[in-house]
Amino acid sequence: MRFKSKSLKMILLLLGLPLLISAPLQAQQTLGTPRKGLTEGGCKWLVPWGMEYAQPKQLKPDEVTGKNARGCLSQYDANYGEDGCPLKFCNYREIKPMKFDRITTP
Repeated sequence: MRFKSKSLKMILLLLGLPLLISAPLQAQQTLGTPRKGLTEGGCKWLVPWGMEYAQPKQLKPDEVTGKNARGCLSQYDANYGEDGCPLKFCNYREIKPMKFDRITTP
């Protein structure tokens, strides 16, 4: 875009300058930063504000051994502590492929 007037260029530059300066100065929160506090069940949050739907559910303490033994099925799965609270999300290296005993075709 070519401007004929130098004054128009100066006005546009002056209007845009505060935006360029203020952007790096604004506080930024990374998506991986979990929120503070505890869930209703007393577990720590593994997800940031606004993503409560992605928080792994709390298990009953007697279900933890079986769940941890089965391993991770996806990156949204979690490793659990003895109290049933999710401790951390699974990483890609921990995901086990699903095993099928036999596959039948119609």
